[in-house]
Amino acid sequence: MNHPSYSMPARNSSTKAPLAVALAALVLVTAVIVSFIPFPRTGSGGPGPNFTALRAADEIAFQMAGKSGIKYSGSFTSGGSKYGAASNPGREKTFEFTDLVVTTSGNAEGTLIFAGHRAQYRVLANRTFVNAPSSFWKAVLAAPSDGYDWANVDDKWVMSKGSGVPNLSALLAPLNMGMRLVTPTVSSTSAPGPAVDPDEPRLPDSRFWATQVPDVELTGNTFTIDDLTTTFDPKSRDVTRIVGLYRNYTESAKLDLTVQPANDAAIGKVYTGGRALIPELAAVPVIAATPAIERPSAKRVGPCSASGCAFDVTLTGSLVNASTVVEGYTNYGVKSSVVAGESTLTSDCDRVVRVPVKQDVTYRCTAHGAPPGSTVSMSFTGTKYLPIATYSTAMLTSDVDNNQKAGATSPRLVRTGSKLSDAEKYNFQVTGNPSTIGVRAGDYTFDGFSPSGKYYVALAPGYADHVKDGSFDEAWSGYSTLVSQARRQVDAASGTAIIWYVSEHEALDAFGKLLTTAGVTSIEVSDRPASA
Repeated sequence: MNHPSYSMPARNSSTKAPLAVALAALVLVTAVIVSFIPFPRTGSGGPGPNFTALRAADEIAFQMAGKSGIKYSGSFTSGGSKYGAASNPGREKTFEFTDLVVTTSGNAEGTLIFAGHRAQYRVLANRTFVNAPSSFWKAVLAAPSDGYDWANVDDKWVMSKGSGVPNLSALLAPLNMGMRLVTPTVSSTSAPGPAVDPDEPRLPDSRFWATQVPDVELTGNTFTIDDLTTTFDPKSRDVTRIVGLYRNYTESAKLDLTVQPANDAAIGKVYTGGRALIPELAAVPVIAATPAIERPSAKRVGPCSASGCAFDVTLTGSLVNASTVVEGYTNYGVKSSVVAGESTLTSDCDRVVRVPVKQDVTYRCTAHGAPPGSTVSMSFTGTKYLPIATYSTAMLTSDVDNNQKAGATSPRLVRTGSKLSDAEKYNFQVTGNPSTIGVRAGDYTFDGFSPSGKYYVALAPGYADHVKDGSFDEAWSGYSTLVSQARRQVDAASGTAIIWYVSEHEALDAFGKLLTTAGVTSIEVSDRPASA
């Protein structure tokens, strides 16, 4: 690693630092590189070879990030470990795909192959859907349940979250993939250098110049950073191949991809195809969800009489592995057996029952023909369940419309300083990308840009320390800095929506009050607790 000189750190302001001027020649048509890193110097005072190589890699990567859509073919191997897929061979899953078109807003369509089983693959409004034979799912799932109603998902669209099928657009959307080509290993930062904004009070999200820059091997029309190698066309500068390993805090992925820009027709087809699919997604099975208690429970109601033996049968709507199912239900096909001694009784207990999410439903049924004084019991064999997520078609249509609108925007990427450890992790949690690359608008560097077309600001743990009685202490030096940043953000965004994600619930109201006091009404504040 090379150690940069920090004699001329630029600031997050409209003042042009000498380095920013030096890099002006790297402005691209669709994605602009503005690198503020103070560079390691050679003996002659110019930028060192590693910085020059990194700058060249940024140019290629950020050009890719500015594309409206990319078409991929190749494979993705998930490993389940930040130390590399090879360290967990039992957990590796390799998905192949052909003609997978991913837009910059993260919508996608293509063909997915796992263990020889083919599936249609779609990402629509940040939700992943797959249409596949049940054999595909039984191969993908670690322990497919016999109780799942496989017949009703065979060659039908289902929601795949939690199944092990990856949300490929989260990695491969042009904006995200472009960033990851030059930051293939996302981890806590090393010891920080000088502050990017030395004149501002230190905040939990302050950025600092790195004390190291990544080693870059640049040879001809390829560059390698860590374990990821990128090949590009020397004339168009478009990325053509990506091979190697990407890592973040909790997982890794092996990539072997051929790459080409998607044309307007292919990109348009993703959105029109998504809209055409929406009616089928108003009520869609959730392939990985299971009831908290799979089997029904039965309770005898009083003694048997001449009219029969009554039972109360209870079914649960509480689901496991279904965090995305806010609205929906589980359909149960109840199959029961009521016996008295060695005799099987007739009953009306076999039913199809719909149980709303997070509720329980109890129904009463009766078995007939029990001999007087006999012991009567009920068991359940062959009962099937099918969890269903429901969505408003108007909401899905609006989400796709917003995605398409956002996809027409080419965010302007910048390389900047990194946040400290906890803030870096939260930045990744919110944006999916490292803090060393941001999105520049006007004179402000935002943390990211959402698929729905909003600028992200990730507010890491630490702000709650300055909250008193539900409001920020106005004597705290960071208070005026936050007010100033909010106003600058609104000016820089020029009407584009901004969302602040707050990691500490106890600071949520304080941020809202701060914006109200500052007269800023156009910033949305959202609660998103930091992951453990």
